Amino acid sequence: MKNIFYLFFFSIFCSAQILVPSQYSTIQEAIDVAEDGQTIIVSSQINNYFGLIEVNKELNIISDSDVIIDASDQYFAIKILANNVTISGFEIIGNEFTNAGIVITPGSQNITIDNNDISGMSLPNPSNESPLSYGILVYGNGDVIDPPSNIIISDNVIHDISGSAISLGSNTSNVSILNNVISEIIPVQDVIISIAIGINGEYSDNLLIQNNFFFNVLNASNLLASTGSILDN
Repeated sequence: MKNIFYLFFFSIFCSAQILVPSQYSTIQEAIDVAEDGQTIIVSSQINNYFGLIEVNKELNIISDSDVIIDASDQYFAIKILANNVTISGFEIIGNEFTNAGIVITPGSQNITIDNNDISGMSLPNPSNESPLSYGILVYGNGDVIDPPSNIIISDNVIHDISGSAISLGSNTSNVSILNNVISEIIPVQDVIISIAIGINGEYSDNLLIQNNFFFNVLNASNLLASTGSILDN
């Protein structure tokens, strides 16, 4: 009976995982066939994986080694359009045609972005007149204000971005930004001033910025009409 139980547990555990590239050659293919709650494990057997990845299901997407997602010549690397999503362990790179590494869209809840290395984004925002590019962009001001909430951004290294490492745009709720290393943010020109911001945002409710390290950044944080705590950075 014990052996049957172990076999049953093993079968359930394995069925909850999808392996890239051994089962599906791209991350997007794995997302398309996945069911809510599954975990996609990505190996560096193929490098580089391409950007423009859209996560529209409740998934954990995890690198098991030094996996690169190359968003060069793409607007973004990963866009999250669902609740209960984790992105962990990737090196995400862009270039002058990339606006953002990871985008979290209005209404998304329970999102964790951790242990990633994000760099190279330098395309000004194509959707408005902002000169900023972003390592991570979270925003809640779509056609209808719908704040993303319960967002954890932790233990990432974000560097060599034009404008802003992390931007909360307008209208977010319960965002924790913890233990990140933010460095070498490249100034961009906005009318008459140069802007290079570690963490940027407005109308953020219950924001926690703690234990982050900022190096070669003009402004560690720029927050308008927001509530929360900034501690031990």
